[in-house]
Amino acid sequence: MIYLKNSKKSPRASKRPKKVKEGYEDKLFVWFTVSIFLLVLIALAIFFINKIERKNLQDEIVADVNGEKITSTELDKWYKMSVVPEYRNIVKKEDFLAESLIPQKILLQEAEKNKIKASKDEIDNDLGQFLIDSGLSLDDFEKKLKEDAINLEYIKEAFKQRIMINKFLNQSILSKVNVSDFEVNEIYENTTSLDPSLSSGEIKQVIKDQLTTRKQNKALKEYIEQLIGNADIELFIDNKKIASFSETKDEICRRGGKPIIRLYTTSSCEPCRWISSRFDNVINEYVDDDKITAYHWDIDTGDNVLTKEIEKGVPRQEIEIFKKYNHGATVPTYVFGCRYVRVGNFYEQNNDLDSEENEFRAVVEKLLS
Repeated sequence: MIYLKNSKKSPRASKRPKKVKEGYEDKLFVWFTVSIFLLVLIALAIFFINKIERKNLQDEIVADVNGEKITSTELDKWYKMSVVPEYRNIVKKEDFLAESLIPQKILLQEAEKNKIKASKDEIDNDLGQFLIDSGLSLDDFEKKLKEDAINLEYIKEAFKQRIMINKFLNQSILSKVNVSDFEVNEIYENTTSLDPSLSSGEIKQVIKDQLTTRKQNKALKEYIEQLIGNADIELFIDNKKIASFSETKDEICRRGGKPIIRLYTTSSCEPCRWISSRFDNVINEYVDDDKITAYHWDIDTGDNVLTKEIEKGVPRQEIEIFKKYNHGATVPTYVFGCRYVRVGNFYEQNNDLDSEENEFRAVVEKLLS
């Protein structure tokens, strides 16, 4: 069974049922071109769709799968390997964890129980074939990995896991699927739209291949659902720690019952430019859902960047809040609900906008809960 651990559900999270295996939402997963997720399971994507940080974050545990921990670092690396950046605003890490990484972890556990191995030659061959198919040189590939702080050894470990799971599924499930001549002939005799360029034997082979694939998909679906149903899985992502914001202990400031989120920047500030778009996109989601009130004040122009209108000055009370929580009056300054405050960016040194976004969401969700 899958349980959510110690989760005060936010409005966003409450849309998902507590049992993850029953709450898989309809999403279209777009896998990164360097994805090393199970090739043999690509056909299973439709079934998963309908079913189912770093050291300065103390490498916290985000899930426990049959007693085996998944850390935020592991989730982060798999997520970056599997989901292209332009789709990361659609496929959230918590959904990727529940709908991909956890099933993968369970299958790997089963492969290890059955003493399935992957040799160094098999790993190197698969990696080499991937590079040929992608048209990348090894140097180019490693450069792309560095952009997401992933090294080649981690990729090889991922290929190793893929090989082990593929071997296990072929041995335990796929190889046991049979299609009889009777089944093929029954479909053949009732098929009216035939390709005249194919012989009857060739048509029957196409029918047999399609039937085999259909049966294999069904068998895999049932098997994986059974594994997930019998697994002991706990998710801890709703208790994500807030690493970079300081808690003021002040009463949460609200407008119309909604927490007020503020960011203060200037138009000439490089760190402000680095973070602004990501902050605006995240915060606008909550504004659009009518969960928060938010301002992004550009102090030198006086504009609230989150509105279509061009404001001509920052209201005095907003400047007073800025100075209250940052006596040095430097930017960027974040004041979330008057309860959580941060001066400057926290993950900019590693060019890690994803972690910035995760932290913004964690603080907002904390205020909402």
